[in-house]
Formats: sequence, structure tokens, C-alpha cells
Amino acid sequence: MLEQILIQGGLIVAALAPTIPLYTRLTRKTIENNASHSEILQIIKEKPGIHYNAVLRKTDRKNGSVRYSIQKLKEFNFITEKEDGIYTRYFLKNSHVNGPPSTKPSGKKTREIFNIIKNNKNIKKQEIAEKLNITLPSAEHHITKLEEKGYVTKVKHGIYAYYSAN
Repeated sequence: MLEQILIQGGLIVAALAPTIPLYTRLTRKTIENNASHSEILQIIKEKPGIHYNAVLRKTDRKNGSVRYSIQKLKEFNFITEKEDGIYTRYFLKNSHVNGPPSTKPSGKKTREIFNIIKNNKNIKKQEIAEKLNITLPSAEHHITKLEEKGYVTKVKHGIYAYYSAN
């Protein structure tokens, strides 16, 4: 009798298994709607340049939760960080802490890459490298410069990163 119940119970679990998701894919929308992430984003918005311990003190959340939220906010391009001596300070992405960017990026190749991104919304770095016939590391270098100066934004979808002009 017990064996029969266990077998039937196993069949029920096996039948339900395909309908139960094992994970949830994070998106910009799920990050925005998460209470912990949005609370930390609001703190950084109110006080740009705040350091980690100050963020931790302003919330009632545990260290691991705050660290995870900051990691996801960085990963989805809501915030950026800058090293300042012993502190890591957080800013909203594209807040242009040192003033607005100059009218155009410096460097010929960097300008070419910026123009490609501007004319092709949501383009991958591999496509940029192919269009300019340059190596992928070279394209990554110039794209990183454009990101740091606030000219482009990276949005991750799964394993791919797409770039668009700001």
C-alpha cells in the first residue's frame, strides 16, 4: 500500500514538474519592480556618489541583499560605480558626474563606432567589429570608452549585449 502511494505521489510530482519554472529570467522591468532594487536605486538617485556602507545604513536590508541588488542594478545599467580611494561610490547611469559629455567622442575609430551605434539601434559588438573590419577586443575597447563617457548604453538580453546611443 505504501509503495503504491509513493509511486502515485512520484507520478504526480513528475506530471507537474514541466509546469513549474526552475528560475525566473531577470529583465529591466523585473529589476524596476523589485522592492529591494527600487529602494536602493531611489537612495542612489537621492544622493549620487553615496558609498556602499551608507547605502547599507539607509536600508533595513542585510548585507548580502544590498550587495545583490547593487550587482543587478549595475548589470542592467541602472547605476555605475567609481572608485574613490577606499570607497566605491554609486551614481545613476549617464548622470554625467563630471558634467555633460563633449559634443562628440574623441578619436577617429571611437567616432566611427559611435556613428554605427547611433545608426543601428541595439547592435551587438560583434556586428560592429565586422562592419569596421577590426578585432573584437578593439571594438570592446572603444565601446567601453563610449559607455564610460555616457554616449552609449548596454542592455543585456540573455548572453548577448546590445548597444544603443543615448
